[in-house]
Amino acid sequence: MKAFCERLIAYVINFIKRKVRMQEYEDIIKAEELVLELLEDEDEPLYQELKTLANNSENESSKTRKDWNKKDTEEIHNIEANESFMDLFLEIDTRAIRTPKYPKSTLEDFNVGHWDLYPYKGSDNAEKRVKFLLDNSNKIIYARNACKDVQKNAYVAIDFGTKSTVVGIWQNGEKRLLKLGSDIQTNPKDYENPTILEFCDIDSFLNAYYNKEHRPYTNYEDLIIAHDAYHNFKESSSDEPNEFYRFFSKLKQWAGSNQSISIVDKILRESEERYEIKSIFDEDSYINPIELYAYYIGRFINQMNTGVYINYLLSYPVKYEKKNREKILESFEKGLKKSLPHGVLDKHQLSVEFVATEPAAYAISALDKYGFYSEKYAESKTFYGVFDFGGGTTDFDFGVWLESDKKGKEFKLVHFAQGGNEKLGGENLLELLAYNIFIAHIDIMQQNNICICMPNFDVKTPGGLENSILRNAPTMQARKNLALIAECLRPLVEEYFNIDNIKKLEQGLDIGLDPASFSVTLENNEGQSLSIPLDRIDFNKCYKTLQKRIHQGVMGFFEAFRKASDYMQGLDKLHIFLGGNASRSPIVVREFLAIIKEKEQESKEKLDFTLYPPLGTKEAISVQKKLGVYEHEGHFTRVVTCKSGVAFGLLECRKSSKIEIISEIKEDDEAGFKFYIGTDRMKKFSKIIDKGVFESKYIDFLDYMSDNNIDIYYTSDDFGASNQLAIKDERVKNITYTAQDFEEDYQVKIKIINANSIVVGIFDSSDKLVEESEVLELN
Repeated sequence: MKAFCERLIAYVINFIKRKVRMQEYEDIIKAEELVLELLEDEDEPLYQELKTLANNSENESSKTRKDWNKKDTEEIHNIEANESFMDLFLEIDTRAIRTPKYPKSTLEDFNVGHWDLYPYKGSDNAEKRVKFLLDNSNKIIYARNACKDVQKNAYVAIDFGTKSTVVGIWQNGEKRLLKLGSDIQTNPKDYENPTILEFCDIDSFLNAYYNKEHRPYTNYEDLIIAHDAYHNFKESSSDEPNEFYRFFSKLKQWAGSNQSISIVDKILRESEERYEIKSIFDEDSYINPIELYAYYIGRFINQMNTGVYINYLLSYPVKYEKKNREKILESFEKGLKKSLPHGVLDKHQLSVEFVATEPAAYAISALDKYGFYSEKYAESKTFYGVFDFGGGTTDFDFGVWLESDKKGKEFKLVHFAQGGNEKLGGENLLELLAYNIFIAHIDIMQQNNICICMPNFDVKTPGGLENSILRNAPTMQARKNLALIAECLRPLVEEYFNIDNIKKLEQGLDIGLDPASFSVTLENNEGQSLSIPLDRIDFNKCYKTLQKRIHQGVMGFFEAFRKASDYMQGLDKLHIFLGGNASRSPIVVREFLAIIKEKEQESKEKLDFTLYPPLGTKEAISVQKKLGVYEHEGHFTRVVTCKSGVAFGLLECRKSSKIEIISEIKEDDEAGFKFYIGTDRMKKFSKIIDKGVFESKYIDFLDYMSDNNIDIYYTSDDFGASNQLAIKDERVKNITYTAQDFEEDYQVKIKIINANSIVVGIFDSSDKLVEESEVLELN
């Protein structure tokens, strides 16, 4: 029956082609659907007719076989088709991901063959050769079982980032990076794939996507990602209505929230209709941007020229709650599964797993590239700290590197503490500068009825600007204007704030840059595009803003280290590795060196700190040469940088690696409470409840009730643990709970509900709960 069904599918497709003259991939989908309907009804006349045709054809084809001994390993199907039919299959990946068209030999060479022609249903013999005889030309084309191409011992690492995503592959003992999108490969930056989607025709894409279980006939022109989408975003016209909303780059932020977002595509941008990207927890959502991005990663990886990859290693974000992490993993698994050819999962298991945090994965690369993978370090403990300064967040990781006592392993990395700042990121700093520049030009902005949204940073807005700086429900124009000003300032931060110009700014000297050279086209509330000069930019103020925020982040790192040092028995030296693209800024190194000098002077015990530049920079290469560990990696797809180091580190987390990974912070542990909670004491934030706790019981907060209005101060910044953070600092927030009037000797306690929520309880003198608040969300 199995062989009959396979023959029947071929004949039904042939029959329908004659009837409807298929021209596009959508017709193949329809043909498959009709085949399934026919197979369910054996009384259907067409079913009986095709059964007879199929049996007759089997008899005819068996007569033409030269070697009757091959009848169990070879199948022949007659099919009425022409060159255009062959082109459809040769261009399947060209249409899906813009790769070059497959050569004709893919179909005509009996040692090659095409995945999408193979009758996957029930095909349990990977060596079975399936071929089709084209009736009108007597040409034979070949199908290929994708199970023959499964790379069982290869691994794919995916570092899913806020601004960009890096994909690395380990195969046959070698590691390399993968680019998504355009075929032009020129420099290492091309392998930092922008985390962005461009929606062009959502209905067309989703119809194709959901119509086929594996390798659907999607069209790249309907949904574009990565480099191509980012290029189109930069070239998009402000004159087109709703143009901004057909690009979506907040994938990681969306996954960490419980929010829905409205978008448009090219088709709907001039109408009032919208598509909704629902919360990542909404099971009914049919647009999951992470799943779609993962699907494209899979399509670029799993091609007939490269094979099928089934082992995927992912980094997981430090700050996300367990339920959010699980949904991210689930989304990646769905998308990657969709990209695999039919039949592969009948015989093989797809493995998609979180294996390390981003800073821990980077630590592996940094320890290796700075020479710690050496016998001379096998007998000692190497304590490390990672300052991973990325686009959206800054993450810390602390641990120890030492020899492994496990068979088959050489070193082990034990990481036992982490932390970070969920607002301190390179892209967020650009938004902060854009916000400040907007305020500096507020009169011009108000005259032209131009507004912006709040930056992704803790800031205090001056009074009277509520109609210009939109805090709640910002408009498309407000979001776009903030992004455009930020993009305008990018060269200032990434190019002009180099070490020489920083020294000049600190000495009050000119850096040779004219503020009048900065201008940007913004959109007012009526949708008009206006060119706005930004000639009031104060470069020294911009530098001071960056310096202040980075200084706060570095202070947070050392506060987190202070807590982590309790686990570091025998600590006499900490090796600090800078990671993430934002750590390339010379401001980061200067702030670290200044604070290290202070810490070494303050330390009662002899404690040394060694700071290592971000991998891939000329400073890093200089240090590696001094240490005698520099290795020229050859092609830049193999170069480990401060960005690609996470992906390369993930590849070393595979089970066959010589490195053993031991985490005291389990991947499946629930994320701890995100905030320090305290009070106002001498105009400073005084910590009472620690960050990271997850207590199911009440914790003491105040042992008195002087007033029924209870002020609760909180901050997510690790510097909050020092009790030196000014209460008026932007990082400190406040929530007030109003209780009933109670006696002064009543106590206030707080219970942690989840990573962002608390409940306040009032207890009498006998420690009995007399009042309990509703759940209070801390933002």
